[in-house]
Amino acid sequence: MLVPLDIQHKTFKSAVSGYNKQEVHEFLAEVEKDFSQLYRENKELQEKLSKLTEEVSRYRATGTQLQQALTLAQKTADELKDSARRESELILADAKSKAEVVTNESKQSVRVIKNAYLEFKGEFRAYLTTFLNLLDNMDSSLVGKISVKDKEEEQPPQDQDNC
Repeated sequence: MLVPLDIQHKTFKSAVSGYNKQEVHEFLAEVEKDFSQLYRENKELQEKLSKLTEEVSRYRATGTQLQQALTLAQKTADELKDSARRESELILADAKSKAEVVTNESKQSVRVIKNAYLEFKGEFRAYLTTFLNLLDNMDSSLVGKISVKDKEEEQPPQDQDNC
């Protein structure tokens, strides 16, 4: 690749019917000036390109790191959700188990109370039956005594001397 100094130091051989040396030198000076400017701009652009390429590489590396961090965060979040779901299932199963125990204990208590009630009811019925029978017997006995006494009162008194 040509550099501006190559253009500046370029010499041409003279020929018999050659170009006007002054015009050639002026043109070469103008070409060298424009080429120098283009050369500098090209160097600056190459440096910018190099810097931008480095920045892009850094951004890509950062992007990769961010993507990995996001992936890890998503994985952690999923694991936390799974763990929370499993824990809630265990808590729910434990609560159901305890509820079943309480329900069974309550049913057993109801059975015991019902049996005690039925036993009390039977004993009370037997007591009432016995009491009613006793009243009936007393009633019969009293009715019998009252009718004997009424008969005695209807009969005239007997002399006690006659005996």
